[in-house]
Amino acid sequence: MKYLVVFRPQSASPPSDDALSRNKAAMAYIADLQEKGILEAGYAFVTGGGFGILEVPSREQLWQLLFAYPLYSSHQWQVEPLADLGQVFEKGIAMLEKVAEN
Repeated sequence: MKYLVVFRPQSASPPSDDALSRNKAAMAYIADLQEKGILEAGYAFVTGGGFGILEVPSREQLWQLLFAYPLYSSHQWQVEPLADLGQVFEKGIAMLEKVAEN
């Protein structure tokens, strides 16, 4: 399943002593997800935070991936399951055509 994952910093607190190492670990974690084909796209917002599109087999596996992210606890998360746009329109049109027949 594909998921849209949006993350935003929880607060604009000053960087902690381990901010450098945590950010380097986060960058390596993201690179690993990209190499494995799990993270299909990822972008940062210029105002902080960002989003990614991830391909994972289950919600539980998505939770594990997010929870393992080195900066997980310092961000707020929003997750939306995604559906193929062409299939959504195809099924929606078929339903509307069926309603129109009656």
